[in-house]
Parts: sequence; structure tokens; C-alpha cells
Amino acid sequence: MVNFGSGHANAPGIYLTNNNDFYVARRDLVPSNQTGVRLATDAMDALPGFSATYWDPTGCSDAAADVCVYDGGYTTPPYGGWYGWAECVGTISGSDPNRVCSLYRVDFNTRLTPPSYQRLACHELAHTVGLLHSVQFSTCVHTYIDNATSNNLNTHDRNHIAAAY
Repeated sequence: MVNFGSGHANAPGIYLTNNNDFYVARRDLVPSNQTGVRLATDAMDALPGFSATYWDPTGCSDAAADVCVYDGGYTTPPYGGWYGWAECVGTISGSDPNRVCSLYRVDFNTRLTPPSYQRLACHELAHTVGLLHSVQFSTCVHTYIDNATSNNLNTHDRNHIAAAY
């Protein structure tokens, strides 16, 4: 089963972040989302061979950013019904299965309350390092985060990330 993939407005498919020194920048997040992103980033930082840093720059245009995280009260379909989403908004290079995105945008919908802010952040950040949805309940990347039983990546997902980076 292919477990990698994320989205881009003009070219859906598989995208990896551009390196294993992963920088997550936040933009004026509400406190609950700040905490979720910090916990999820710390968990990713614990992965062997992978470095994840959460920081608060003055803007997401910083060349070091791999992911910029935003939140807002989204109502426009389909986003109005989603807790969050990840999208490649940067330059795409390479080819399957190793296409790379230079910059991701992650959005959290503040109009909806997820079962866990850490689970939501873990889920969306997992997409930015190439993980697709999973049918396994033991991972934050389960297709429906309401049904996931964990706020973290499981061993299967961690192994995929280790193999890719």
C-alpha cells in the first residue's frame, strides 16, 4: 500500500518536504493550535535522522520555512467542513515517487473543534513529509481523525518517514 502523498492545487500527488531539517513556522495561531503544533513538531523531532523545529518568525516568507501554519474561521466548501488541510504552495521539483515541495501551507479551521489539537497538527504535518491517510486507527494520520486512537505517528508511519529522509 502506498502511504505517501499530499496535495497541490495544480498537481495533486506525492510530495516530500525538501530536506530532513524541517522548519515549521506559525502565523498568529490561537493558543490551542499553537500547543498542538508545538507538540506535533516535538514528536517529529524525535524521529531518527529527522530534525523538526517549531518557531515564530515575523512572516512565513523566510527562506528557512518548510511549512507555514495558519488558522482561521473557514466557511467556504470544502474547507468549511474540514478541521484542517495541507497544501503545497511552493515550487515542485523531481518526479514520482520523489517529488519535492519547497513550501507547504497548513490551515486549521477555528470554526470546528477537533478531537485533539495535537492529533490535528500531527495529521497535517504528516502530510507535509509525504504521508497519505491511513486506515490504521493507531496513527494520527487515520483518514478520519475523529476515529484515530493516537495523537502521534505509529511505527509504520515513522518507518516510512525514516526511509524517505
